[in-house]
Amino acid sequence: MSLDKKIITGLVGFFILISTYAIFTALVSIPREKIDAENARVQKEIDNKLFQGLMKEANYKDCKSLAFDVYSQNWDGACKIAKKGADCTLKTYTADRLNEDRENDLDTCLAIYKAN
Repeated sequence: MSLDKKIITGLVGFFILISTYAIFTALVSIPREKIDAENARVQKEIDNKLFQGLMKEANYKDCKSLAFDVYSQNWDGACKIAKKGADCTLKTYTADRLNEDRENDLDTCLAIYKAN
């Protein structure tokens, strides 16, 4: 084979190789903009889930705090009705009713937390 044919064959092979690489890159590789857009979408989804989780925890804590505040106010109200000072000792049936109400409120908080 002459030197000219070898050069032409080499150039054709090189052209085919470059063309194949260009076509592969154009068809198979993902454009950088698409990758960046997908990364931004995933990060936003992660941030949203994290925020929702934090809000869920905060709402649960607020609900439990409210349940204890209501319990404390009801206890103090019962003490006042009994003409005793705040945080007094109540009769068993009154204390049991207030404790049961508090537990029901806490159970409601937990049910709401689990439902969300």
